[in-house]
Amino acid sequence: MTPPSEQAPRTPARERRVPGWLRRLAPQRSWIAQLAAFGAIGLCLIGAWTIVRDPFAPTGVAQGETVADAQQAQPPAPGGAADVEGEQTISAVDEKFVLWSVTNAGDDTLFGLGEGDCSGTPCPALVRSTDDGKTWTQMHTFSSADTSAATGATQPRVQPAGALSEVLFTSPSTGYVYGGDLWVTRDGGRTFTHVDHPGSTVLDVVVHDKQTLALTASGCIQGTCSGRLEISRLGGGDTPRLAQTIAAATPTSQIDAADLVVGGDSLIVLAGNEPGSGDAPGAWRLAGDSLAPLNPGSACSGKPFSAIAGNGTNRLVAVCDEAVSAKTTSFTTVTSTDGGGTWQLLGTGNLSLPTQGGISLATSDGEHIVAASGGPRTAADATTRTSDDNPLRVSSDGGRSWSEPSGGDDAPTGGMDDVRTLGQEFLALSRTDGELWRSSDRGGRWTHTSVAGHGG
Repeated sequence: MTPPSEQAPRTPARERRVPGWLRRLAPQRSWIAQLAAFGAIGLCLIGAWTIVRDPFAPTGVAQGETVADAQQAQPPAPGGAADVEGEQTISAVDEKFVLWSVTNAGDDTLFGLGEGDCSGTPCPALVRSTDDGKTWTQMHTFSSADTSAATGATQPRVQPAGALSEVLFTSPSTGYVYGGDLWVTRDGGRTFTHVDHPGSTVLDVVVHDKQTLALTASGCIQGTCSGRLEISRLGGGDTPRLAQTIAAATPTSQIDAADLVVGGDSLIVLAGNEPGSGDAPGAWRLAGDSLAPLNPGSACSGKPFSAIAGNGTNRLVAVCDEAVSAKTTSFTTVTSTDGGGTWQLLGTGNLSLPTQGGISLATSDGEHIVAASGGPRTAADATTRTSDDNPLRVSSDGGRSWSEPSGGDDAPTGGMDDVRTLGQEFLALSRTDGELWRSSDRGGRWTHTSVAGHGG
């Protein structure tokens, strides 16, 4: 569950000057030689215009994209960081590896990002499974990444510049690691290329309408952001970059997290703050090239969304109107069948979870939903949780009612950091044990497996 460069931008190709050796052509040269020189200049200018005009992005102009801006050359990587991470030896997963994030790349291929080891120092490590999670190998480590706020069980969602804490693969070959920064691989995690981006941190990356989009924020420091949120489209090709921002919005208060939620044709931005703070930074729906405020209306009694989940249809499920106590936090469940345009009440205060940080929500088909709470790993009254405080809740009727899982392994008492879908399966992660949790019966029973030590 990142910073712009302060260096001067590279000179755009169309502004490059004519090489000195052409300027020094002696005036007594023949007119044929002069024509050849002018021809060379013309070819250089045509070539430069061609490079700038077609910046390895898909053909055509995406909605909200400004062609003039898309033609501008990109600045160097933030902080002078190297543009490319070379190939490393594929190896066994470290014995103490802690899983932070997992993604389904298709064809039984999973990738995970977590805490590995770089010569005795913690560092982000990318691991891969090609047999649906049965076995794993380590593909790449990022020894220069900032891990000052990434390790441990209570890391902030907003990471510092240079940090990498999340992973998304769109295929077995193409994937992104992000957090404070953003890198892309097109060879299955063997090598990575740095991607320039607006804002000071990358909060989320998703696929929507066959495009890969990044959500970034400005004004980020010490785990919170106070600037505007921007959605940008990721370009393709060998030299990836973010195309022009296609939409932006400014939260009404500082945020400590923000997510992109895909629900059929709809794309939702949900900004969050500390549970129980009473702040409502904002929620928006992408409408053309702008972000329109998302309002739950009377269904949430005027209170903000706490979490939203979507699937392949325009149906969304959300929880809101949180009521926090030392032991538990209750939520109201609402739904939308038109991509967030209108909302209907499913149950007032019908979801109750242990009070231990944020809530995550996932749905496989709009009817089967899993909710989880997690981090920080102690109750509001400083009482450590026990196995009776299950952080998972399951609904099989679209959110009208909720219950604890029916069996399987006992969930970690520290809560779940994230829950997501893998087809009809559900996956969950907990930093307290660093393992991968799975349910193959739509949330009823859960089992967990360790990624650490595989491949040895």
